[in-house]
Amino acid sequence: MTAIAPSTPSTAVCASRRRGSTTQPPCRSEWVLRNTAPLHSEIMGTGSRSDGRPVSRDVVEVEARIAEALTSLAVPRRAGPVSVPPPGYVRRHLVEHAAAGGAMTDAVINPRTLPYLDPARVRPALVGVDPRVVRADVVRAWRQVSHAWLWEDPLTNADALQLALVAGGAEPDATAGRWSVAWAVAQTGPSSGDVVMRGSPLTSTAALVLPDRRPIAITGSSDNTVRVWDLDTGTPIGEPLTGHTDWVNAVAALVLPDERPIAITGSRDNTVRVWDLDTGTAIGEPLTGHTRSVAAVAALVLPDRRPIAITGSSDNTVRVWDLDTGTPIGEPLTGHTGWVRAVAALVLPDRRPIAITGSEDGTTRVWDLTSSGSSSEAPRRDDKATPRTIELLVAAVAALVLPDGRPIAITGSADATVRVWDLTTGTPIGEPLTGHTDWVNAVAALVLPDRRPIAITGSWDNTVRVWDLDTGTPIGEPLTGHTGHVAAVAALVLPDRRPIAITGSADATVRVWDLTTGTPIGEPLTGHTGTVSAVAALVLPDGRPIAITGSSDNTVRVWDLDTGTPIGEPLTGHTRPVEAVAALVLPDRRPIAITGSRDNTVRVWDLTTGTPIGEPLTGHTGPVLAVVLPDGRPVGVTGGWDGTVRMWDAATGAPVAPPLPVLAVPSALAVYMYDEELHVVVASAGLWAGLVFRGGRGWR
Repeated sequence: MTAIAPSTPSTAVCASRRRGSTTQPPCRSEWVLRNTAPLHSEIMGTGSRSDGRPVSRDVVEVEARIAEALTSLAVPRRAGPVSVPPPGYVRRHLVEHAAAGGAMTDAVINPRTLPYLDPARVRPALVGVDPRVVRADVVRAWRQVSHAWLWEDPLTNADALQLALVAGGAEPDATAGRWSVAWAVAQTGPSSGDVVMRGSPLTSTAALVLPDRRPIAITGSSDNTVRVWDLDTGTPIGEPLTGHTDWVNAVAALVLPDERPIAITGSRDNTVRVWDLDTGTAIGEPLTGHTRSVAAVAALVLPDRRPIAITGSSDNTVRVWDLDTGTPIGEPLTGHTGWVRAVAALVLPDRRPIAITGSEDGTTRVWDLTSSGSSSEAPRRDDKATPRTIELLVAAVAALVLPDGRPIAITGSADATVRVWDLTTGTPIGEPLTGHTDWVNAVAALVLPDRRPIAITGSWDNTVRVWDLDTGTPIGEPLTGHTGHVAAVAALVLPDRRPIAITGSADATVRVWDLTTGTPIGEPLTGHTGTVSAVAALVLPDGRPIAITGSSDNTVRVWDLDTGTPIGEPLTGHTRPVEAVAALVLPDRRPIAITGSRDNTVRVWDLTTGTPIGEPLTGHTGPVLAVVLPDGRPVGVTGGWDGTVRMWDAATGAPVAPPLPVLAVPSALAVYMYDEELHVVVASAGLWAGLVFRGGRGWR
């Protein structure tokens, strides 16, 4: 057996390397790889675990020694101002040697090393790893974020891993990346699952164990495709299954009596499709009959060995299908008066097959599939009588630095409450503020001229409320007038020191409110033809106050708040609803707005000319749900349905930093400056986090 010599590389070799590129691996890397190559050849001649042959103790020992040698090279090294990643061989194959040598310890699986390693090789190497020698929280965090790993940018990987670690309960720790995690809480834990991909938003999933005992998952997506995944490796099997012409809302899977595995999918194109998972092809023609979107699917083999599918739809009906013939069984099952969103199926011990369906009409129905679809109705649950508490389902957030210098956030939630948070710790201050009777989905915050901090919130109950943040109590009565839910709120102190709020609503209007008197100013601003889903406000350099609004009619409008009239024509260019707006006066005194849309783009607008600045900012692969600007800094921070937070130079449109993958879709963002650092608050259904950007001068 070849031993690793204790000698060091020659002076000539090192001198040659020093004269070369600083991006080349250090001399010691070449020496270790050169001297471990004979050991690797020896292993290849003996046999490996992957081909099923026995592996001798000698081979295990050699693999362990190779892993030990490579581990010493797995941490990046500094070469002047540049961080040099580990050699490519180490990044790709360290875990394979460690797994083969029984050396999968925290020397390999740790937050400093993992961001550089190839996740496709790490995932199978973690199967069966001893939890006594590898930190379980590190493995869990890696599983939550490694699907978004960027081989060419391990610093971003380090940021994502650190966020997942802190969200899982670890103490914040400095990383080699561009962000620090001040605090984070997420609805994740030991059972949160192993994320193996992210692309277009997934709308459905099913799992199946194949006859050869391989576990697979089948997923449907808003990109109209179905994908099959090997759950042992986390990799796709074959090409996407195509044929649906709209979102795939529902997936079920089944092994037929002849042992063929199939998937059944329902789509917003109103059809059901059946797929042979052995060949990756469709079986027969689409199953048609539903007149609206298919929202739920279940599958079952009947006691007589006939396979069936049960589907629920937004046409309020349930249908049963014979999968042998591709035809409906009987008439549609009717009785629900709302969208059928959930379906399950079961064979009872007495061999009766049943289906259970849930609907937006508040009922659950049980159907006897042997008796023409008769149903019994489960009791209706009155949601108004038993309001749900949904932890961390934050729909809106605003940040504010109090007059005493403390940073706070105010959030609105689906449980109809408003909460105030200490942003140094990410913990709530006091009790929730109650009064709204439905989802609070819009929040703004302001320090009044008398130094009192207030919050303004809008709700699906069609009202606006104002809160004194010193006392945690409402100021005055709710502001009423909107006839649809309040979708957006902004606040501003006018040059005459009057505080106002501007609100946008599903009734397509914009309203302006005097916060001193609690009364509307003027008539509603009209012009939009869809929900006003985003509002920003600004005082121009000439002292005129304006509002900027975005709508589901795909346009952006600018309003003169002194006169209550539109300024110029609507700003057009977005091709889908505008979901977010922020505004800023640049150092050169140009007022700009930044908008995010469901067309996946961000646009920057010159508000003096009413024209776009440059081309749309692209990079998000899903709708852009949030846009914010720090006070006085021309940097836009955006959050999208693709699960990333991105930063842009608002003046040039250039990215300030690579996208940061987060653990959930960031539906609300807030930013503030504190101790000369840019802080970003990320909120969503399942994540509540405070991040500090420390990546350089681009935002200063």
